[in-house]
Amino acid sequence: MRKLFFAICFSFYCSTAIAATRGVLDINQAQNQAQALNFEEQQKINEERRNLAKMSKEEMDDYLRERLENVVITSLDNDDGLGGNSSVSIQKSEEALAMEKESQKGFFERIYDNAMSNLKNTSKPREKAPLYTDGKLILPSAAEQALYRQYQNIQDNKPQGPVIETNLPPLNEKVLIPAMEHIPYYFSKIEILPDAFGKFTDTIVVVANNNKVKNGITRAFPKYLLNREGQRQKLSYNLIDVKINGKEIPYKIVNRGNYVFFEPEIDLGLTPGVYQFSFEYTINNIILAYDNFDEFYWNITGNVWNLIIARAGAVIDFPPQTQMLGQIALTGYPGAWNENNVDFVAHPNQKNILAFSAKNPLFIGESVNLIVSVPKGSVNIQSFNGKLLQFISEYGNILFAFLGLLAILGSYLLSWRDFEKNPQKYQKNSTRNPYLMRYVLKNHIDNKNFGIFLLELYRKNIIDIEKNDENIFLVKKTDNYSSLSKNERKAMTYLFANHEAILNVNQNNMFKFKKAMQYILKESKKQATFFKLKLNLPYIAFGLTMLILTQMAISLIESDFSYYFSFFMSIDALLILFISLLFIRFKRKWLNILLKTEAILAIGGTVFFLLAIVNLSSALLILASMIAIFLFANIFSQPDCLLNSALINAQGISKHLKENSDVIALGNEFSRSQATIFALDCEDAYIKAQPHSKLEMVQEIIKFIK
Repeated sequence: MRKLFFAICFSFYCSTAIAATRGVLDINQAQNQAQALNFEEQQKINEERRNLAKMSKEEMDDYLRERLENVVITSLDNDDGLGGNSSVSIQKSEEALAMEKESQKGFFERIYDNAMSNLKNTSKPREKAPLYTDGKLILPSAAEQALYRQYQNIQDNKPQGPVIETNLPPLNEKVLIPAMEHIPYYFSKIEILPDAFGKFTDTIVVVANNNKVKNGITRAFPKYLLNREGQRQKLSYNLIDVKINGKEIPYKIVNRGNYVFFEPEIDLGLTPGVYQFSFEYTINNIILAYDNFDEFYWNITGNVWNLIIARAGAVIDFPPQTQMLGQIALTGYPGAWNENNVDFVAHPNQKNILAFSAKNPLFIGESVNLIVSVPKGSVNIQSFNGKLLQFISEYGNILFAFLGLLAILGSYLLSWRDFEKNPQKYQKNSTRNPYLMRYVLKNHIDNKNFGIFLLELYRKNIIDIEKNDENIFLVKKTDNYSSLSKNERKAMTYLFANHEAILNVNQNNMFKFKKAMQYILKESKKQATFFKLKLNLPYIAFGLTMLILTQMAISLIESDFSYYFSFFMSIDALLILFISLLFIRFKRKWLNILLKTEAILAIGGTVFFLLAIVNLSSALLILASMIAIFLFANIFSQPDCLLNSALINAQGISKHLKENSDVIALGNEFSRSQATIFALDCEDAYIKAQPHSKLEMVQEIIKFIK
């Protein structure tokens, strides 16, 4: 019964392509009106059929040749596909073009100008209502304006210019429609469920002439509903399927700003023809709740169509026993609404079903807005799970961002407390690397790291360090640098350029030593950074994991997970880059202030971009989580925390080297320990005990470079 009512109600308003809307006295009258075209038009069609029956073979050939010059049947799929019997392409003849041009003049031109002035400049997009067709904006052409005049001329019972005979839903009736690119039929079936869900089935017939509609149609929906107090209510979309001429087509949900789009996933490449699109989807949180009543408000067609809509209507099915308190429908543009352009039809037996149809065609950018009020609680009855889902949909981004920050702060605070209670658990955080031992002992990088480098080269038998009278020189013993790091190899390249084997320590070679030292200091900082990162890795990994899980949870409650999550990952990369600049210290004060100021501004700009997908509270919580990860990682890298055991170990080795210098200097391990001795400032004790060591010469080289 419901389906029959749906067909009867709308077919009454859509009986012909340009027929005038008439009042409905009863359902039988509506059904009778839906069964036939206009009498005069039907008479002409019958006369043409009788003439065809009387034609000879030659006359029939001439007739078909003339028709085929103007009408070409297209198909995207030879078997069934997107083509089908209703997919037709029109090529206008010279006579048709002349008729179209003529129709724009004289009396009808004055009617059109008058209508356009009443529509308040409808030929241009309205503010804050961009027009989308196939992903781009195309302003209406003169031919489209003529098409609108054809539909507006409701007293004439057939359109002027080239036409198409096609079948239109819901009764598959044959009608004549203009061959211009437009939407001859737009109908939405809406079922309101008790838990504030709305199930939508939209049927849209499109005449495509390979102009605006080439790759299917893109649907644009609001991301939020505004209630009467101006408060936003977030909507959640679920796309079930999309069909074109009965064939299912892959579509995707895309978020852009305050819009949610249904877009084709593939390039459909629609050839000129007539296509019937069917969109089936659900929307959560569709009902606006007030103190004394609930309300369904929806923009049925939307303001973003870049095509004329000839017929627009809908049928709304509320839960059984729902008594409607009132309804109103508005057509036109924001600020220029018309309350008298829609007819309503209520079901005679089921008061919860309402059908309506726009009396006149909708010009580009016009829309149909429906408002229906129902008793409080009749359609907004939700279970605990339903209310929880609605709460998560509206406030989940703030909730998840807060929980993520709480988990990060809690893990660091618990780890700090554990470190204070059980310091012995962290004794493994030590090192035998002389570069790192120097850094842990002094908590900074200095020029003595270059001396460590020279002593390590001596230990690895890559160079020898000699002294002749007052001259110190380095002797290269091999070209095999495989045991050196990248920066160490570059330092060797500067020291022994042009295949030189001997390097004198004098003013002539000062540039070589300074350049090589820069690479060694860079290597020392790199090793210190990786050492601290290694110590902090479990905590940093946990913090980043919590942050990513937070962003995944926020993305999951949105319509387009991949879009949101990829956006978050891009924001994370930028924040890591800019926040890291805040923790880097530069020697020059002005450079330090300049870069940190720019970093703060860049962080603010990144948070601003983040507002494109989340609200301000969520953006600040995500920023706080990222800063917390950096801040605690920096705190944990101090000597009194994770570096404490490495510091204790370095101090113990230093004490041992100083107290046993006489014995160690005579042992076999002395030559391999000189880099460690130099790193821990124990070289003076060994110069006395072992005057022929390399320590004194390296000490002089460091003083020379300074």
